[in-house]
Amino acid sequence: MKKVIYSLMVMLLITSVAMAQQQDSLRVASQLTIPIAEQVALNEEFSVALVKVLSDSRCPKNVKCVWAGKAEALVYIYKKGVLYKKETISFHPNYLEEEVLSFFSLNNLKVTGIQLLPYPDGVNAPKKQSYELVLDVLR
Repeated sequence: MKKVIYSLMVMLLITSVAMAQQQDSLRVASQLTIPIAEQVALNEEFSVALVKVLSDSRCPKNVKCVWAGKAEALVYIYKKGVLYKKETISFHPNYLEEEVLSFFSLNNLKVTGIQLLPYPDGVNAPKKQSYELVLDVLR
C-alpha cells in the first residue's frame, strides 16, 4: 500500500512540474497599433513610440509603378520611461520577412513591424499626424 501511495505522489509531482513548465513556455502574440507621437506599453518594463515617419515613397494603390517604393519610420524604445534604443523600420514590399521587420528582441519579448498606415491611395498624400504603426508583439 505504501508503494502505491508513494508511486501516486511521485506521478502527481511529475505531472505538476510538467504542467508548470508548459505554462512558462506559452508565449502570447498580440498586435498593437501606435498612433504617431504616442507611447504604448509592451510589458511592465518596455514601451515603444512612433516618433515620426522619415519617408513614404510607397507606390499608391491602383497605380502601376516602376519601383515599389518604401516607407521608413523612426521608433523609440523606452525602458522604465527612459530612452533605451532608437530604431528605423523600413517597409519595402520585397522585404516583408519577419527577420527584416523584427526590430526589438530581448528575453521573451519580440517586436516586429507589420505595417505603416495609412497606405498611400494616389489621391491625397497621408498627413504626417495620421500615421499609425502596427506591431506584432510576442511575449
